[in-house]
Amino acid sequence: MVTPNQKQYELLLAVAQPQVQWRLDKFLSLLFPDMSLRGRRRLIEQGRVEVNGQKKKSGYRVFNGQTVGILPILQNVCAAPYVLSRENGFVALYKPGGLHTVALSGGGGESLEKQMGRHEDMGTLCLLNRLDQPTSGIVMAAESHEAALRYKEYEATGRIVKTYYALVTGDLEQAVTLRFTLDTENRKKTRVLNEENTDARRWTSVEPLYRDASKHTTLVRAIIHKGARHQIRVHLSHLGHAIIGDTLYGEGEGASGLYLHHGSIVFPGFSAHCVPAWKEEVPWNFSE
Repeated sequence: MVTPNQKQYELLLAVAQPQVQWRLDKFLSLLFPDMSLRGRRRLIEQGRVEVNGQKKKSGYRVFNGQTVGILPILQNVCAAPYVLSRENGFVALYKPGGLHTVALSGGGGESLEKQMGRHEDMGTLCLLNRLDQPTSGIVMAAESHEAALRYKEYEATGRIVKTYYALVTGDLEQAVTLRFTLDTENRKKTRVLNEENTDARRWTSVEPLYRDASKHTTLVRAIIHKGARHQIRVHLSHLGHAIIGDTLYGEGEGASGLYLHHGSIVFPGFSAHCVPAWKEEVPWNFSE
């Protein structure tokens, strides 16, 4: 039975006798019967699932009388896509942290893709890249199939420059280029392999911008050309400087969200820029 709760869950369901000792990811099938197992596990990883008010892992076994609640997407999610730039067949959209880029299989909450479908001038756009749900910043779209093909050509030839800003743990003193090969196949977490990637498009160039000695944190600029899943997050974590708020590759404690923002994209005939929502927390001019 779904009941109201003071935490304002989107959904709340009590565990009954037949579900005792079910894994949490299996129990979620009662709330999301059309969602895949991967999608349910992703909700848990994102911290949107609580058992009696506490976050648990996918393999947690539920007990009779417990309540499983689904938290809403973070309140900083905007009500509509925000267009940053539109030229030469391309559109740059702003995605806030806490919003999925595309809809989860079987449902599972709001997404930029769903929001685009509600607007006549955006419904036919083709998304060209994705950002992780907690990452904010630029998502690119094409107005035509021809523009999408041009984007793929620019990406294949390394002519797309993407600039991210991240607030990381520790004192990073000098610039570094991270060339570790990543294994992204069939796993929840991207894994670092003990070999250098010879493809420069898969490297992450990191430059420290501002260090806060009292908090032992560093604001960094990270530049990539063709990203892999979780590339910047896992590269920085492997370097020993996990991104603040990263619950998958770092500690993620005490932060209101992931401090990773896609702030700029430049390629032939197009550019777009935006500053992070957390800009006031760091004494740095992101417009530079």
